[in-house]
Amino acid sequence: MSNLQQPYSAITTNLMGNFSIHYTVLPGLDLKLSSGYTNVLLDTKAAVPATALNPSSNPVSSAYFSTNKAQNWIVEPTVSYNLKMGEGRMSLLAGGTFQQNISQTTSTKGTNYSSDQLLGSLVGAGLITSYFPNYAQYNFSSVYGRFNYSWANKYVLNATFRRDGSSRFGANNRWGNFWAVGGAWVFSEESFVKNNLSWMSLGKLRGSYGLTGNDQIPDYLYLSLYSVLRNPYLNQAGLYQVSTPNPDIQWETDRKLEFGLELGFLKDRIMLTANYYRNRSGNQLSYMSLPTQTGFNAYQANIPAVIQNTGVELAIESKNIVHRDFQWTTSFNITLPSNRLISYPNLAQSFYASTYIVGQPVNLTRLYHYTGINPQTGAPTFATKSGSGVPDYNTDRIVAPVGTPYFGGMSNDFTYKRWTLGFFIQWYHQKGYTNGSYNSAIGSSMANLNISVLNRWQQAGDANKLFPGASATPGAPIYNAYSYYYGSSDAFWGDASWLKLSNASLAYSFGEKSVKRMGLGMLRFYVQGQNLLLLNKNKYQLDPTTTVPGGPSGLGNGRYPAVPPLRTIVVGLNLSF
Repeated sequence: MSNLQQPYSAITTNLMGNFSIHYTVLPGLDLKLSSGYTNVLLDTKAAVPATALNPSSNPVSSAYFSTNKAQNWIVEPTVSYNLKMGEGRMSLLAGGTFQQNISQTTSTKGTNYSSDQLLGSLVGAGLITSYFPNYAQYNFSSVYGRFNYSWANKYVLNATFRRDGSSRFGANNRWGNFWAVGGAWVFSEESFVKNNLSWMSLGKLRGSYGLTGNDQIPDYLYLSLYSVLRNPYLNQAGLYQVSTPNPDIQWETDRKLEFGLELGFLKDRIMLTANYYRNRSGNQLSYMSLPTQTGFNAYQANIPAVIQNTGVELAIESKNIVHRDFQWTTSFNITLPSNRLISYPNLAQSFYASTYIVGQPVNLTRLYHYTGINPQTGAPTFATKSGSGVPDYNTDRIVAPVGTPYFGGMSNDFTYKRWTLGFFIQWYHQKGYTNGSYNSAIGSSMANLNISVLNRWQQAGDANKLFPGASATPGAPIYNAYSYYYGSSDAFWGDASWLKLSNASLAYSFGEKSVKRMGLGMLRFYVQGQNLLLLNKNKYQLDPTTTVPGGPSGLGNGRYPAVPPLRTIVVGLNLSF
């Protein structure tokens, strides 16, 4: 009844538009202008009459009014010129991007109403206060140019340069220069290939190197930011500082190197693509530590780290069988990624001293080394340098091995007359957590848990159990060891590889004569399935796409039970009349 007496309304108005114009000045010379505009307005009202609240707290009627506005526009003018010179083709392009995003929030609270009939307006409020006002404006400008040249469809050269400006940086660091160069050789067009390798329909080598910039941080971090007090003292408005300024913050720069090979065989019935990439990110936009005496423990800055991501990507597409009644096609891909921290000067004195290690992946996991369960007490045991058996956070954590991860997928599609069959398999080879109930959930709450918790120590002499003994008594040795160390150990770290039949489908399309006899235009029967089968080494391992509301992916805990993806099977008909 109380909720029913507190009306709430939200009205959204959304306007979107775009405009583009193109004009050919001369043959090969073109002018183009593209633009877009978006305006979203959300108006909310909420009324809380005193009659809807507990009278023992002497409630006062109040009303809340909020307006959220998002306004974005972008303008992109370009001029391009294309010229053919014998067997060569050249194209030039110059342009710019001018963009602005504005978000604004105004929230007002009205109290001391003379009548609840006036709660829909601020006019009848005896006291009006503003809370959580917000305004942010983001401006982005860029000018750029591009040069492309190709000769006889064999040799390709391209180069780009752009100068980007962002309002998220201070006046001295607002602009960044970024460029890229690339080239390709289509060697299948060479006479020595055409005359001697007739089975090769495509052969192409390509490479590129360039710099890109990143400004994806909140607005105004180079300034001191203030916010309005949520609960004003004695109804007096006040401000407090929410961040410390950094006028030296600047663009993050990524240096990207890539080589690729594309091959086609037997008139493109078999297509192979292989890529190698190396991305080095520097000037990272992250956080630097501050003494807490300043009122803040960190501030946004460019850290001097260099992170490298490398990898090899392979993709194959083949038309295995091409027949009038039967076709079979296959697509296969695999990626072998690698990540590590190349350098970080003065890492030991930084905000990330206990998080990163030079030469190791940036997503490394540090864990205590688990040595088994004491068969007499049921308590887990750990390796410690001091020999005390109680792990030390600073000295006893080890870097969990990641091995050589790789992932990929394969799809197959079959067609036989009016029948079609297709399925997709994906896999991930990795080291990681192999159980979704590793943390301190046993005996801690009333919740559904992974069935692996049944395999726990229960009495003296139990050996080779997966879990330590359970205890509902805080302070007990088993409880303490389990809560504080076991969940942060490598007890469940190992081969977390998996292979999954993600989806499959089977369909039959009825013939034209049969359909016409039934008075239909089309009739198709189909069966589809998703999340059909998961194979892994550990029977207790959760589906890799399992999520936990409010918690980390793939981990169950006492408060938020893990939610595995649904296995879904759909049977249907497609009809047209």
